[in-house]
Amino acid sequence: RIEVVKNNQPNSYDLEYDFGSSWATYSGTHTVTAGTNTLDIWLFSNFNSQNPGTAFYDNLIVQKVGGPCPDLLPNGDPLITIAAASNQAGLDSTTGATGNGNNTCGIEITNNDGAQPWARRRISIDMATNNITTGDQVFFSIDGYGANGARIEVVKNDQPNSYDLEYDFGSSWTTYSGTHTVTTGTNTLDIWLFSNFNSQNPGTAFYDNLIVQKVGGTSLQTSLAHENINTIDQIQTNRIFPNPSTSEVQVALSENKKYATFELFSLTGALVKKGIIHESQKVVTIPVHDIQNGVYLLNLSNQKGERSVFKVVKE
Repeated sequence: RIEVVKNNQPNSYDLEYDFGSSWATYSGTHTVTAGTNTLDIWLFSNFNSQNPGTAFYDNLIVQKVGGPCPDLLPNGDPLITIAAASNQAGLDSTTGATGNGNNTCGIEITNNDGAQPWARRRISIDMATNNITTGDQVFFSIDGYGANGARIEVVKNDQPNSYDLEYDFGSSWTTYSGTHTVTTGTNTLDIWLFSNFNSQNPGTAFYDNLIVQKVGGTSLQTSLAHENINTIDQIQTNRIFPNPSTSEVQVALSENKKYATFELFSLTGALVKKGIIHESQKVVTIPVHDIQNGVYLLNLSNQKGERSVFKVVKE
């Protein structure tokens, strides 16, 4: 039996489940109440029984899936550090909002003044901090929508009237992805998220699932050395299919890489699934029907700890 108990108090529980004599999975969601200092998981061996007992447990996941959303858009790749974001050119507010998927958090940016058609949210990536140099390839991916000028631009050194990548979103969630090769004289690459691009009317736009990742270039091995990562594959790849998926994804394994395990992480860093890859396998099948909609990172690792990273989308 499992019980989830507030403040380790006996004779009370917020969630509970009795397991049978074969492996089964229990899942539940709890809304935290006032006065909660700890949530305690109690795992019983012989619950309410006068007889001795033995029980087996595995694959524990504890994940925050709801609650007030923060007014920030974290990077899905922890290897690239994003500087503090800021509102620019008259953007009135940035607030946390429901993202693209069940129980996920994104941001909502709003410009209430129609006379400011360039209002935007700036997210800055410092080249020196992240050991990104001339010739490196940086991958960008983000979901967005807005009815009145939702747009992304990737701009060198925060300079107006120029961009290296750009995309205009529509009135429903879509994903934009692009790769930029860093040029000489780049100190920062800045992501500009617009609320009402080139419009004289006020506007609101929504963004979620930001990924900024170094995927190529001379400094890739150096910057990842502390993680013992040998390679990072282009995050958008036809080696994963179907992608997006509603039920399962299949990964075609490279013949010259001998992977031993797979791990699927949410963009918050929570481990969602894991498994063993046998040496003779050519394809790994990962069920995703039982996870929430959204963007995930799939890590394939060998026995040396070297890994490749891919983007998986569940819808």
